[in-house]
Amino acid sequence: MQQPPRLRRDRTARQVGCGYGNEENDGQSGGMGLSWFIEMTAVQKQQDLIKLQDAIYMEKVQRARAMTPEQRLAECFELSDEVLMQMLAGAMWQLETDDIETGWLEVRRRLDRLNAVHDRGRYTTEHKDAV
Repeated sequence: MQQPPRLRRDRTARQVGCGYGNEENDGQSGGMGLSWFIEMTAVQKQQDLIKLQDAIYMEKVQRARAMTPEQRLAECFELSDEVLMQMLAGAMWQLETDDIETGWLEVRRRLDRLNAVHDRGRYTTEHKDAV
């Protein structure tokens, strides 16, 4: 498959002959259309994103392996606090309120609902009856 020429800032798509705005080379008659260039750019962005996610994950794993048990426990509590604050912010945003007490009541209601679902054995991988 033929590679499209790289676009420079001082050259337009028409000047490099990638077919944009050119009816003779619209990408449907065997020519190299702009849609191919955009698709390859999206694929490259996806590959770059995957590399970045892998690097972030590996950094987190290496950091966790270097922690003492006490540091891991402290990190766990910090993460739990952050999650609760995110839940509060989300509940307040959905209720369109600035009242923190109303937000915490909604968070409690949602957590109670999740606990009830878990206690009934729905949508869980572990059941109370399991040995």
